[in-house]
Parts: sequence; structure tokens; C-alpha cells
Amino acid sequence: MCQIELSNEEQVLLNEILESSLATLETEIRHSAHFEFRERLKQRRELLRNIAAKTGRELCSAESPVGD
Repeated sequence: MCQIELSNEEQVLLNEILESSLATLETEIRHSAHFEFRERLKQRRELLRNIAAKTGRELCSAESPVGD
């Protein structure tokens, strides 16, 4: 386990980066034609969501589309 201490400003920046990365992943997942690649992207999305939860803030992300 790794722990880091962030200032409020650093936490805000980290959450902005996570939100941006998650939004990009959502788009990539929707447009991916390859099942295996899409599944890897979904795993990465879950990791990003877990990191966001550990920072104590839920990300403002779109819900997974039906059939996801």
C-alpha cells in the first residue's frame, strides 16, 4: 500500500485529471469495436473510479450506457 498526502489544491487537480481520463475512457469504450480492448478499457475505468473513491470524492462521470 502506498499513501500520499495532498494539499487541497493538489487533490482538486488530481480529481480533475481523473475526471478527464474517465471521460476519455468512456468515449473510447463506446467507440471500440474490439471486445478484448473494450474489456481492458473497462478494467482501467474501474481502477480510475477506485482511485477517485480513495481520494474521498465521487467523479462526475456519465453512467455506463446500456449494454456496457
